[in-house]
Amino acid sequence: TLAAPVFSVAPGDYNNPLTVSLSADSGAFIRYTTDGSVPTARSNGSDYTGPLSVVDVLNLRARAFKWGRSPSDSAIGIFSLVPAPPTFSVTPGTYTSEILVGLTTATSAAELRYTLD
Repeated sequence: TLAAPVFSVAPGDYNNPLTVSLSADSGAFIRYTTDGSVPTARSNGSDYTGPLSVVDVLNLRARAFKWGRSPSDSAIGIFSLVPAPPTFSVTPGTYTSEILVGLTTATSAAELRYTLD
């Protein structure tokens, strides 16, 4: 039996977009799905040809195949883009005059929204 494919980064939550690469035993090809279904050699899944982008949530399931060998078990991972919390340009508190407050986040592609209530 082939070894399950290996992810280049651990499944989990990340603050910035990333790419996930897959590797497998020598001479094996990898098929993957993003809907949780089990990849098969021919009918279900996509051929892995290069890194996959994570820009929201990527539910990745991958298997390795090689003619004349039993397919691998599935490698399963959920990769999520979770924006870093915003930071304020001034310390929260009570002020006696008008101030300007800026918001930033460490997440490069994040869109910040706010309310005043």
